[in-house]
Amino acid sequence: MPVRQIVNVKYDGAHLTLDPPSVQLGPGDWVEWRFSNVPADCIPSIQFEKDVLGPFQCLQSISNTTVQGKGNVGAQEDALYAYTARLLDLVGVRASSGDSAGTVVSLEQMPNTSPEVVVVFEAGQLTVRPEALDLYPGDTATWNVFGLPPGHSVTIQFDPLVIGQDNQAAMFESFLTCRPVAGEDPRIVQVCGVHFNDLKELGQYSYRVAVRDPSGLVVASHDPTIDNLGQPGPPDPDGGES
Repeated sequence: MPVRQIVNVKYDGAHLTLDPPSVQLGPGDWVEWRFSNVPADCIPSIQFEKDVLGPFQCLQSISNTTVQGKGNVGAQEDALYAYTARLLDLVGVRASSGDSAGTVVSLEQMPNTSPEVVVVFEAGQLTVRPEALDLYPGDTATWNVFGLPPGHSVTIQFDPLVIGQDNQAAMFESFLTCRPVAGEDPRIVQVCGVHFNDLKELGQYSYRVAVRDPSGLVVASHDPTIDNLGQPGPPDPDGGES
């Protein structure tokens, strides 16, 4: 089962130290860097030596003290990625752990891509892939929508009956619909669900993707699911999950 590898980043007023300095990234794992004593005018940062994201699909700042590395690019054999932890202020670097002070060892594994969905409207039919979208609490999911006719729009709705009366928090903190690239084909849009809600308790939720004509009538729809993976636990001292 996936686990959350935790690195404590301590600031002593001049330098940053990493505990532990090296972690292993297994299938489905993520790494969480927890910074302590962060000055109010600084933000935490993880900078990999060769690739800005290292072995991860994304680096996510979830607060002014924590950075998460999530998803992985895959590895045909064990690979080592060196990184530096930094505190960044308005003009530069306030403190650093030193060049290549930390390492993430990405074990041999298949890629674990960022949470994205492809939605295609063609010949009056709507397809959604994947059918089940795997999300961890805090994830931002992106629906890439192709083939919208002029004046048509796409909506994503969650069933309140599925969510239940005792679990009314929104599925995401917000939804953003935008063009993926300025001036690109208007039939292509992106819908981003920002921050999958940490309060969700069920393991799976259904939702509806619908294409609507200029009057708002639904001309095609599909009902895929979101699988709530929950928070991976940190590894225990014996190497298992806590």
